[in-house]
Amino acid sequence: MGQTLKVLNAIRYYEIGIPMTYQQYTLLSPDQLLTRLTSRSLHLLALRIANYLSLKPDPILKHWACAKIAQTRPGGGLGTAGGSGESDEAVARGIIEKFEAMGAGAGSAGVSYAEIAKKAWESGRTGLATMLLDHETRAAEQVPLLLGMREDGRALEKAVDSGDTDLVYQVLLNLHKRLPLGDFFKLIEDGGPKVAPASKLLQLYARDQNREMLRDFFYSDDRRVDSGLLLLEEASTQEDISARFNSTKAAQKFFSEDRERGFEARMVEESAKLLALQQTLEKDVDGKAPFVGLSVSDTIMLCIQCGLSKRAERMRGEWKVSDRQYWWLKLRALTEMKAWDELDAFSKSKKSPIGYEPFVRHLVSKGYGKQAGAYVARCDPAKRGELYLSCGEYRAAGREFKEKGDAAGLSEAIRLCPDNLTKRELQGLLSSV
Repeated sequence: MGQTLKVLNAIRYYEIGIPMTYQQYTLLSPDQLLTRLTSRSLHLLALRIANYLSLKPDPILKHWACAKIAQTRPGGGLGTAGGSGESDEAVARGIIEKFEAMGAGAGSAGVSYAEIAKKAWESGRTGLATMLLDHETRAAEQVPLLLGMREDGRALEKAVDSGDTDLVYQVLLNLHKRLPLGDFFKLIEDGGPKVAPASKLLQLYARDQNREMLRDFFYSDDRRVDSGLLLLEEASTQEDISARFNSTKAAQKFFSEDRERGFEARMVEESAKLLALQQTLEKDVDGKAPFVGLSVSDTIMLCIQCGLSKRAERMRGEWKVSDRQYWWLKLRALTEMKAWDELDAFSKSKKSPIGYEPFVRHLVSKGYGKQAGAYVARCDPAKRGELYLSCGEYRAAGREFKEKGDAAGLSEAIRLCPDNLTKRELQGLLSSV
């Protein structure tokens, strides 16, 4: 009751002139009373009553700040009748100091500097609005107003500082929609390290949603290597061979423009060359074999399998395929074809640079033990017994082990041999060792 009487006496004072009764005060509520006082610009009295009644002063402070902005003009000029002239800096400082003194400063849940900054901006005081926004801690309220004020760079920086990915995307998409593409990219580039996270997010978005924009972004930023990598990535997914070839050649051009990427440029150039050759090969076989997309080694193998041996030999020279590698490729290709006569003729064409043991072991691994046995005699004598065993040639293995006096080898042959007659022959050999 005592508090109520003090409040009623304060508002009944002749300078205030609100003759309110106790019953009216009770029905109206203290909050509504404060609203009336605020609307009459009696901010000081309203603040004192709010403090006395332990009520939040936030609505009063907000109204006072907006009124203060409306009553002044930039450059110290007078605003409305009875107003005082103050600069933007003085007004901002006065508002901020008052808020902090009343416990409604940065971080307060009730007063938003963004709301007051919006009032300042609507009054044509962009500088004052910017100063006030610098003290707004809630980026979600700060950034949209900065965008509305066309403070694009500052809006992007504040969004990045907030650490809110969705807010950064909101700013980027807004700017992309509103600004010319060149100005949009320049804004990001001029932001430097401060907006680097936004640049990365833009690249992630564009890679999934708008590759044309990503290509333009790399080009505007003079990022030749990234442009080349993007083209190679696109080439790998293109089904049209001509389009894939063009993308590969364009990527090679980007790499060649960077002095430090000479190796990559050569590799991509060879890739384009290989792609063109594979396209020609597919035409030669009327599309019956899929050459496009294969490695050099697989292309040579497929040439052999398609009967294009001369083309395979030519590729061997053009792509500097070593003798050892070429022999391995031809061995694998002829084995897959089961071209045993051709494989035998190839093995005798000259001394094998890989030896003949690989012939035996590869044929055995593919399940062609009988054909593998024909090459054991050309292998190292010390390994012939073991190789014959791997081919399933137990008699030949037994003879090799007997010649070397290898009783352990004969015992192993006897253990593995599935035929009883052959086992008895091997046991006879073992007894004579």
